Amino acid sequence: MQLHGSKRLHITKGDNNRLRKEGMIPAVMYGRDIESTLVEFAELDVYDVIKKAGEHGLVDIEIDGKNEKTIIKEVQRDPVTRKIIHMDLQRVNENEKVKTKVPVTLKGESSLKLHDAIAELKMDGIMVYCSPKNLPKNFTVDVSDLIPHDKVRVCDMEISDEIQILDDLNSVVVLISAVKDRESDTETPKEIEVVYQEDITV
Repeated sequence: MQLHGSKRLHITKGDNNRLRKEGMIPAVMYGRDIESTLVEFAELDVYDVIKKAGEHGLVDIEIDGKNEKTIIKEVQRDPVTRKIIHMDLQRVNENEKVKTKVPVTLKGESSLKLHDAIAELKMDGIMVYCSPKNLPKNFTVDVSDLIPHDKVRVCDMEISDEIQILDDLNSVVVLISAVKDRESDTETPKEIEVVYQEDITV
């Protein structure tokens, strides 16, 4: 994936708000032993790249005619509108491994309806250490054959040997719950009547 942008010279909060009103997203690129660069990208281009590469994917950046490989380290969103308001990019070398978070997605959720069950995503991503060329867009967990109370742990997932997992291998990624169990958990607790007995001094 490639994303075209340009350097930005102004860094105040007001400048960034102005950029967003103009349909641009402010961002910063940084890397080891390299000075950080303030950049800006067209909002529509950013959404298109994230849709295809993921929120922590590998992206080729072209700034004023210069190309650099990066990974998306952080995407900041407005807490109300969920629109992207800022992005952090880390420069990478194809021959050097990087540490980043790979999102987890689910498939086969429709099959859970047969068991009156739902899938709860306990981890939205898994920390990995690998070369950029081996970095996946996401990890997909198939829940179609699972039933209530089944769990999928990190160690249960099919992950390439080229990728080192940094999270606890016993961490639960997905938990399958029965719908009725979820409903009972959300019920309002019944009030318990407590009868106090007067102390009797003998």
